[in-house]
Amino acid sequence: MSIVSYLYGGRLATNWTYILIAAIVFVIGETLYLMALKIIDVSIIAPLFNIRVAITVILSFIILGESLTNKSLYLIILIFIAGFLLSWMKSFH
Repeated sequence: MSIVSYLYGGRLATNWTYILIAAIVFVIGETLYLMALKIIDVSIIAPLFNIRVAITVILSFIILGESLTNKSLYLIILIFIAGFLLSWMKSFH
């Protein structure tokens, strides 16, 4: 850490505000995930938790203007259909 401080004139190169915001959002997300594990079976929550990848791709398309290929669009639709089917099948048990 001291080498980095020396290279940047005694200051850290990162903006601690963004790191603090990211840490708070992470803790909130993990807390909600653990609360969901208490309510719903892990065999349902684990696949639904992986929808976050599709949401990240969608947000990067909307906010950052990233390109979205047909293949990634089909996979996003497939992920959401699988999540819906898992939730729907849970209601029958």
